[in-house]
Amino acid sequence: MIRVALVEDYLPQIQRMEEILNQIQQEEQLNLQIAVFTDGESFSALPAHSFDLALLDIQMDKMDGMEAAAKIREQDEDLIIIFITNLAQYAIQGYAVQAMDFILKPVNPILFKEKLMKAVRRIEKKQKEKRIPMKTDRGQVWLEMNEILYVEIVARHLQIHTETQVLRCNEPLQNIQAILDERFFRCHVAYLVNMDYVRQIRKSTVFVGEDQLLISKYRRKEFMEALTKHVGRLL
Repeated sequence: MIRVALVEDYLPQIQRMEEILNQIQQEEQLNLQIAVFTDGESFSALPAHSFDLALLDIQMDKMDGMEAAAKIREQDEDLIIIFITNLAQYAIQGYAVQAMDFILKPVNPILFKEKLMKAVRRIEKKQKEKRIPMKTDRGQVWLEMNEILYVEIVARHLQIHTETQVLRCNEPLQNIQAILDERFFRCHVAYLVNMDYVRQIRKSTVFVGEDQLLISKYRRKEFMEALTKHVGRLL
């Protein structure tokens, strides 16, 4: 999921941007959570890291987009900012707040999609590299999500399989699943697999890395659909 803040005070422009975003979301099979703010002041007052991407109008009442971006940058260095403006001259000021890009009004849907997808890929890459804490038999270990091939239940304990090691964990599987991203699918009551590492599916068996795991007959169809969608996103 990618959290997008649309900060704009002109209703017709809000409606137009939502239409474009929803169209791109359908075309690219994205999972965007879009929230609208009608002034920079209310948006900049949110806690740091509330959003992944901000589409900021520059000219607004109360607090304009440039001032809001400067305030946000004091606490959040990760937020990707794309300015939306009538005047290209504002783009130079955007460098002061590390804006990724800017879009001129009226918004060209094709150009906007190109710039939005650039931001999406950057966010997805960062999410994949996110390190998460795991309480294991070796103490607390920090793992990157893309290190994990699959998680397995063995004798009521979890085994976390990476390419280089197997870690034992006492957390319930649903707790681990809750902190992992959409790459991970529970194909069987005993397995949570990283679809990035699926090499082959043969009847009721999935090949993950060098291992062969079972697929529940009740979850096979859903798993195949999720895998097809996931592979399509990577192409």
